[in-house]
Amino acid sequence: MAKFEERDLAESDPKQYSASSELKSFVIGAGFLFVIGLAIWLGWYGWGYLKRIGWIEQTRVIDVHMSRDWLTGEYRNCQTDGRADVLFCPNSSESKSALGTSGLLPRSLSVGFYGKVTGRPDDTLNWRCKRETDSISCHAVQ
Repeated sequence: MAKFEERDLAESDPKQYSASSELKSFVIGAGFLFVIGLAIWLGWYGWGYLKRIGWIEQTRVIDVHMSRDWLTGEYRNCQTDGRADVLFCPNSSESKSALGTSGLLPRSLSVGFYGKVTGRPDDTLNWRCKRETDSISCHAVQ
């Protein structure tokens, strides 16, 4: 049979075990905090980046100039300035200027934009928009 050696725990060095376990706990805790911080950072800035490139919808309530014959489910080519404050959606036989002077009052609708809204009023942004019942969904046209 094998002989077992009996040790007295009072004789062992407690510093040897506690220093390595404390270091191990510190490294695990620091690594965990780093991973959590990285996930929050990527989530925050990643979300903003995906919004800027148009993968996430930017929704706002704006004035929409459109003729009365735009049916639900129908697509139209529309335009805004760079701030996307007003959406002009003429039908194929109208122009943007004729739509603005036609005497029809603009409607305030929820419009979702998939694409880059630059924020510069000098820019003209082109969109392909689909009319929904109470909203409009627009995708940037390159």
